[in-house]
Amino acid sequence: MDGFMHADYLTWTDESLTPGSSGVGGNAGNGSPSSVGQEMVDYAMRYLGYPYIWATHGPNSFDCSGFTYWVTKHVVGEDIGAGLWTQIVAGTPVSYCNLKPGDLVFFQNTYTWGLSHVGIYVGNNQFIHAENEETGVRISDITSTYYSTRYYGAVRLG
Repeated sequence: MDGFMHADYLTWTDESLTPGSSGVGGNAGNGSPSSVGQEMVDYAMRYLGYPYIWATHGPNSFDCSGFTYWVTKHVVGEDIGAGLWTQIVAGTPVSYCNLKPGDLVFFQNTYTWGLSHVGIYVGNNQFIHAENEETGVRISDITSTYYSTRYYGAVRLG
C-alpha cells in the first residue's frame, strides 16, 4: 500500500535513525585486521591530504562515499556504488566493539539529516575519510564528541 504524509505532521529531529541508538561511547574495537582490511587501510592512506570535492570518486579528489568507493574498487575489486545506501548494504554488519581496520564506518546527521557520511576504520579509534572542503582526506577520532554522537554503524567487506 502506498500513501503520503502531509508536512504538517512532520517535525525536525536530531534523533538517530535506529531506535535506541544515539551514538556510542568508549573505545571502538581494535581487532587484528584481515589481509584485505589492512590492504584497504594501506591503500586509503596514500590519499591523505587529497581534496574533498562533492560528487567525485577519484583519482584526484573525493567526497566521502566516493573515497570509500575508490578504495574498495581498487583493493577488493568490488563495485559497492558511490552512494551511502548502496555501500551500507554491501558488506556484513559489524558491531562497534568488533570494528577492525578496513571496516566501513557510517555516520548520521552530519551535514544533513539521516545517513550522511562514511569512512574507513584504521584501528585505535581512528578512521580515514574525505571529511569536507576545508580538510579533505584526513584521519579523525571516532570517539570524538562530534563523531561518537553521530555514529550509525559499520560493515565489513570481503
